[in-house]
Amino acid sequence: NYAAVDGTSFASPIVSGVFALMLQANPGIGWRDIKTILAVSARHDPLTQSGWASNGAVTWNGGGMRASHDYGFGLVDATAAVRIAETW
Repeated sequence: NYAAVDGTSFASPIVSGVFALMLQANPGIGWRDIKTILAVSARHDPLTQSGWASNGAVTWNGGGMRASHDYGFGLVDATAAVRIAETW
């Protein structure tokens, strides 16, 4: 029953596919750009678990980014990530 399992074994292929779509949209971006775009475009709204923290900075180095030990930066939003990569 593949619908009831989770973990990095299932997340890695999905993120790798989004990575490839981003590179197709903009072949000039590097791995650090992709990492930043994925962090900025991640969604938090459907994730209800506690444990989200913000770095508190608001004006530099990605300030105000929310992260969780359970979810990282959140759910990958492929559409948003590719759209941002197109104009990065």
